[in-house]
Amino acid sequence: TKRIGLVTMMTNGTPILMDEEILRRLRKAYWSNRSAPLGELSINSNCMSIDVRAGKRDLSALLAAIELIVTTNESWRSRFDSLARMVVPLKTIGRKVRQGRVGFSSKFAKGAIFLSIPRQQEHTEIELSINLAHEMGHQALMIYQAADQIIAGDLAQPVYSGVRKTNRPAIQSFHAMIALAFMVEYVSGRLENP
Repeated sequence: TKRIGLVTMMTNGTPILMDEEILRRLRKAYWSNRSAPLGELSINSNCMSIDVRAGKRDLSALLAAIELIVTTNESWRSRFDSLARMVVPLKTIGRKVRQGRVGFSSKFAKGAIFLSIPRQQEHTEIELSINLAHEMGHQALMIYQAADQIIAGDLAQPVYSGVRKTNRPAIQSFHAMIALAFMVEYVSGRLENP
């Protein structure tokens, strides 16, 4: 890795945005209102926002997580290089947020993975690498969706989601399944290459 003014650049070319001014501009560009700080990315939640002051601990955790992903095997290195064009740090707001992390991908910012650092102190980089694999699944499916509807019929039709154990719009259930598949495949690959 090397620091290049605006970002910390991974050797594979993936930037981790750390420059406060750029992060402030992004936060302003994606702002809808107080209840949806990331509303312009279709994230209708007030539990997270872009972290304009991500610290060294956050950077270290992100770098360690990326290292875990790209050293799993050549397939994961290639996927990461193709799917994760930028990592944007998030901060969580409020106490109702999952301890493990929050994160998302958006069709309005393909290639950008937005992640918070897990709150627990132990195994942060492992948790974060699994979160990255999860978001890479969403990124891959968004690329396919650009060329194909994926599901015949109404994408909003409620179907049972085995991941959430409830009815959800069909495309969201499919996204959850793909994200889970990416996480399972990543953990399996990581266990084969400790």
